[in-house]
Amino acid sequence: NSVYCFKYNEYELECFFKNSIERVFSKIVDTHIIYKLNNQGRRPEEVCFSWMRGFLVAEFFKGFIACLFGAQKETIKFFGGDNFESIESFKRSPKADFLLDNHLLLEVQ
Repeated sequence: NSVYCFKYNEYELECFFKNSIERVFSKIVDTHIIYKLNNQGRRPEEVCFSWMRGFLVAEFFKGFIACLFGAQKETIKFFGGDNFESIESFKRSPKADFLLDNHLLLEVQ
């Protein structure tokens, strides 16, 4: 087996920073969702950092995951309750992170 090498070019990295990091941070600030974050007694900012790290890692590798599973990146959907599709329903969720091709659940750790 050969090792798969996945590289982002400068434009793709710039898009990731703008569309993922900046968008998520702005959404956190705009919605004041940080006050909704609590997890087993940890401070909200700790929970926010932990969640954001996991979300961004999953988002960063979404293209690689699509390639690995032979799926289109656009068809990979966030599945758990901890995404920003609905701020009202944002919560810690035991569900998998991604749904691929409407039948494969994938958890990113």
